[in-house]
Amino acid sequence: LYGQYMHYLGWMRRLEHQAEEGRTNMGRTLASNVHAFICEKAVPWYIGSFARRCDLVLVPSPGIKAILSEQAKDTPVMILPTGIPDVFFAGPDQEAREVRQKWAPDGRHLFCTVSRLGKEKNIIFLLQAASVYKKKRGDSFRLLIIGDGPEREDLEGQTNDLGLTGQISFMGSIPNERLNAFYHAADIFLFSSKTETQGIVLLEAMAAGIPVVALEASGVRDVVVAGSNGRLVNETVEEFVSALAHLCHDEDIYHTYALTALTTARRFSTAPVAALAAT
Repeated sequence: LYGQYMHYLGWMRRLEHQAEEGRTNMGRTLASNVHAFICEKAVPWYIGSFARRCDLVLVPSPGIKAILSEQAKDTPVMILPTGIPDVFFAGPDQEAREVRQKWAPDGRHLFCTVSRLGKEKNIIFLLQAASVYKKKRGDSFRLLIIGDGPEREDLEGQTNDLGLTGQISFMGSIPNERLNAFYHAADIFLFSSKTETQGIVLLEAMAAGIPVVALEASGVRDVVVAGSNGRLVNETVEEFVSALAHLCHDEDIYHTYALTALTTARRFSTAPVAALAAT
């Protein structure tokens, strides 16, 4: 899991570049093998070595517990999720209505995602899915991408290349106290990250009573229950688009998922999480 964040280190980025664009086959192969060893072997070994020196390791989800329990061996690992502040459960306010009026004034579906715009968050997948969705459904939606990061300029360029500037808007960073308005304004929360430990933004969105369409991944499957509060799909654009279209055009399923999403989020509100921590 954490090996997927190694590209934030300059020397790892250079190694990755060498593996992809080195001058010789031997050089590319060597760089690729070293890169894989660090991410797949060295990083898990280091994390396990650190965890084995601890008396207790706290993790936010069952998926991460399974990973660290294997690495930490005899060290106890306890699940203690991050609680969702009560403000995210507040009903839609005037700002939420203004967001809706500005970005989907004509009855279009409004989608949103909240994410750091880094390579590991896989936002490019959402752009590809939006392109296919547009071909199938036309100009019937708007996607707000909330967050910032090193990949933003490249993602904006690809949005333009795909002809999606009328459907996708990059909102930049939005203060936490304002995020609730965007969650409440949206119809569905989209998520393409494959590197989550808990997926806090998934629960924040569910607290607003909106269902989720996400890729099956560690941390995500601990929150999103397929066929209950959203849809979990494999990393194929067609499957993602099909799940999204189904949720958009089946009102009964949509409302069932929305109610269950809110119920899910309440289990992670600050009060029950604090009670768990006190036991």
